[in-house]
Amino acid sequence: MLLKPFETPASHYVYSAWSNQIARVPRHVHQFFAEGTGQEGDQRETHEKAVALGLLPEREVTLSVFPPSTILDGIQEVMKTGPNVLVLTITEQCNFRCTYCTYSGGYEHSRSHSSKSMSEETARKAVDWYGSFNRDEFHIGFYGGEPLLHFDLMARTVEYARNSLEPKGKLSFGLTTNGSLLTDRVVDFLADHHFETHVSLDGPAEIHDRYRIDARGKTTFDTVWKNICGIQSRHPAYFAESVGFTMTVVPKDPLAATRSFIQGNPTIFEGKIPKVSPLSEEDPGIYHHLGVADHQRAIDYTPAAQSFLEASLSGRMPDGFSRGCLEAAMRRIHYREMHAVDRFETHGGQCVPGIRCHVDPEGVLHMCEHMAHHFPIGTLAEGFDSLRIEEYLTDYGRLVERTCGRCWAMRLCRKCFANLARGTALSEERMHEFCARKLDKIERSLIQYCSAREQNDHCFDWLPEKGS
Repeated sequence: MLLKPFETPASHYVYSAWSNQIARVPRHVHQFFAEGTGQEGDQRETHEKAVALGLLPEREVTLSVFPPSTILDGIQEVMKTGPNVLVLTITEQCNFRCTYCTYSGGYEHSRSHSSKSMSEETARKAVDWYGSFNRDEFHIGFYGGEPLLHFDLMARTVEYARNSLEPKGKLSFGLTTNGSLLTDRVVDFLADHHFETHVSLDGPAEIHDRYRIDARGKTTFDTVWKNICGIQSRHPAYFAESVGFTMTVVPKDPLAATRSFIQGNPTIFEGKIPKVSPLSEEDPGIYHHLGVADHQRAIDYTPAAQSFLEASLSGRMPDGFSRGCLEAAMRRIHYREMHAVDRFETHGGQCVPGIRCHVDPEGVLHMCEHMAHHFPIGTLAEGFDSLRIEEYLTDYGRLVERTCGRCWAMRLCRKCFANLARGTALSEERMHEFCARKLDKIERSLIQYCSAREQNDHCFDWLPEKGS
């Protein structure tokens, strides 16, 4: 059924995936739809009632995910313009051994830590390949492992890219780092070249140091924090404009403690919206690896949600951490396109592979840095493999159509290969695991959104239409 009845403490609602609208309804109407999804006769009566109320169309709405024409158009475009972002893993080496890391050994289908590094020849081939596309803008990100273990290679690659790409268009750079090797020399280089730098920091020492340890088993917070403060002191303007934070939320994280830590250090965090991400669940065995019991897996986002909603209701800008936790969900609901459809075509959240292209140390192309090595999309030597990309998108579309065609959340849900892959294939089992968590989160977001607007109808007018 394309309807979702839900209620706030004050009102009752029905959300329609057909129109993407939220209807406030009397209690008896809400109760009717909440209870009318049992036997076939009940479902027929429920549908007739929904049609009469304008919540559903008379004819069934079909879902088409990545139809062939969209796939071909997308592949032709990426073959012509190349990646919006090129991510280079210049080394798989790392001086940290974060116990929740994708490469920690806690994930059955992911590689373990490796000593592989990219040669300068391969790095230059990647830059040349990127420059072969007809583009006005180029962005190169450096990833790992820990890319700063090979800072000299990174610096030479930047110089080479400036000489070869800047005459063709605007060029920018990014870096994802664990923060341990941010020496004055490195920081000066990053500031000089206006790098978008993302430092991994999970919270205060007692949270960060639980899982983010170095290769000797030592804690890392003190080193990372000292370096962060050093950037802010040495290059305050660069720090304010271009340095951000990635935070991995792992059970049993007390989010209130992380929020207090951020609020207690305004010099560092003012104006920052950290990228707050839950633990990757590509393999549920990671919880056993971390010693987290089944009943401890859920993250309580209540402190961040309360802070976000209270600030929005009072006309204040929420703090950065609360925005990192809740803003994307509220923005997706607030700016949803509200119109009825007879046929719903979607990409479901999956980009065309190649738009963000990850190059590994051996010159193999991948969808992005978050995907395991099981889904290559080409090589630097031969370019994109269009047939393989088409196959991946077709398989993705079939899985999503098969499982999402009658789901009430299909217009609010976003997912990609990284959410659905397990090992060498897309997994229907993993899809169902993802759905159970996602549906609960979307329903909770609808309740929070409507509860807030009951109190102040304009409380979310400040939300940017696109993520910052």
